[in-house]
Amino acid sequence: MENEKFFTPELESKKDIEKQKEFIEAPEGCYFIHGVKGWTKKHTIGIRTPEISCSLQKDNHTQPIRPYGYILKLYKGAIVSAFDKDVTSRYGDINFKKRLSEQTEQKKYRNYGENELDALIKNTQKNSHNELWVKGEMVEIIGAYVKKTEKEAAGVKAFVKACRKENIPIHWIE
Repeated sequence: MENEKFFTPELESKKDIEKQKEFIEAPEGCYFIHGVKGWTKKHTIGIRTPEISCSLQKDNHTQPIRPYGYILKLYKGAIVSAFDKDVTSRYGDINFKKRLSEQTEQKKYRNYGENELDALIKNTQKNSHNELWVKGEMVEIIGAYVKKTEKEAAGVKAFVKACRKENIPIHWIE
């Protein structure tokens, strides 16, 4: 009982409570990314849907599907589903929960658990990417990435400018 953590009145906000949660440890040399598309100077930094797709990225092994996006930390319990290849998904209900599309449902895909991330990255085909569905409220943006080979893609300059304005570090992927 003495080691049990209690939420006390001193905690000012939900953010303070969230800080007490543990993060998922990515395998060595890996990090979580969420690609962004169609960025304009009107966009602001943030996650806007309850469930998002992201990938477990390992430089020189996997490739992001989008030319730029966020680097994330995930709270334990954030991963809903994880696949070692790209899957076609759709939002299945009014709560924006992801579901496999009809064409993908017919195929058999291994669904990896939170404790199987080493196997997930090992089984992801080289120069491809994997897909994780995660709870949007259980992620924290800790950085941004841009693929060097696509630094002229639509929206990159505005995205980089927004990240710099918010002091978000940018990782350039070869």
